Amino acid sequence: MVDSSVWVPLVTAAVGLLAGLGASILTQYRADRRDDARWEREEFQRRWQDRQQVYARLMAALYAWDDELRRARADRNIRALLNERSELDTAELRRLRMAAREARALVDLMAPDSVRTLAKSAQTDRETFGTVQLELEESADPARTNAAWARVREGTVSLREAMRTDLGLQGLVDDTKQRADG
Repeated sequence: MVDSSVWVPLVTAAVGLLAGLGASILTQYRADRRDDARWEREEFQRRWQDRQQVYARLMAALYAWDDELRRARADRNIRALLNERSELDTAELRRLRMAAREARALVDLMAPDSVRTLAKSAQTDRETFGTVQLELEESADPARTNAAWARVREGTVSLREAMRTDLGLQGLVDDTKQRADG
């Protein structure tokens, strides 16, 4: 017969061993969860920054294209006043159109439908404006040209707002504006 004084230390050691293993497993589980949460935060942050850069690249390409379209429009108006024929820098407009297409391709991969649709519309509006208003219509009605340009600008504003909303910046921009106004 085994003395009970031997069992007490064995049971105590077994309980201690199980408690130690349980604590170790629980600690490792919690550490793994913290690592997973940290990894998810970092991944979200990286994707957010990537999307932000893609959006900034597209907007920069559209703004550069707008500058050239504005210059071409102003040159055309001035030359019309002087009764001279104006020549468009079609090579530059083509280069800017391609830069915007390349930037939009990245937006198409990363953005939600609302932003992709507005990005495509912004590009199409500029292509139409450059082709119809500046290339094809030599004696275009200034009111039609102004209306077409207003559509381009309104589309840009809508696109920019959709991008801000997608990035979660809309509230931040509104809060900053309210603080500045208040």
